[in-house]
Amino acid sequence: MKKTIALLGALTMGLLLAGCATSSNSSAQSDNKSQQKSYKYYARAQTFYGPNGTIKINKAIPFKDTTHNNEDSIMLDVTYKNTSKKAMNIGDLFNINIVAHQLNSDGSQNVKLSDSQDISGTFTTDQVNEENRINDIADQQENELQPGKEMHTLIETGYKLDNNSKDINLSLYDPLAISDSDQTVNPKKNKITIPMQDITANTLNLNDY
Repeated sequence: MKKTIALLGALTMGLLLAGCATSSNSSAQSDNKSQQKSYKYYARAQTFYGPNGTIKINKAIPFKDTTHNNEDSIMLDVTYKNTSKKAMNIGDLFNINIVAHQLNSDGSQNVKLSDSQDISGTFTTDQVNEENRINDIADQQENELQPGKEMHTLIETGYKLDNNSKDINLSLYDPLAISDSDQTVNPKKNKITIPMQDITANTLNLNDY
């Protein structure tokens, strides 16, 4: 009888210890989840997502920047969406930069492309009406977008190509993030690829905006 009681006591103690271990593991897992960083910005498919809106990259349009010695460049055709609950200036939907990279011709370097190209430089000096129109389109980023609404437009600056054969990779960059703890962009979900063969097939039609 005493052996039976002792065996039951040992069994009960074992169950209690197992329960404590399970509870401890669950608590540790919960703590790990709570410590996982929540990023404000990320990319999925052809769209960048942020806390206040999205930027869908519809296409990249090639152009020769007449203000920079006819340099081969691209401009981005995008759709902004305000996903917040208040009207917001389009330029404030994303307080972060879109950067472009491209492998050089021999594939040895991943080159960061200059983003100082003037998209109005698509036109020559005698095409004043077209130049004014494209500037008006780019200036739409100063407008307020109502909650839940979208705007199809062009980003006001373009990117200088390194070559006309390699694909373009777009990603988000937070200039204020100086350490991992400050990082607002999910590093594992931060790339949109635009095939060069698609770019060369695109043309600019100002009537689309």
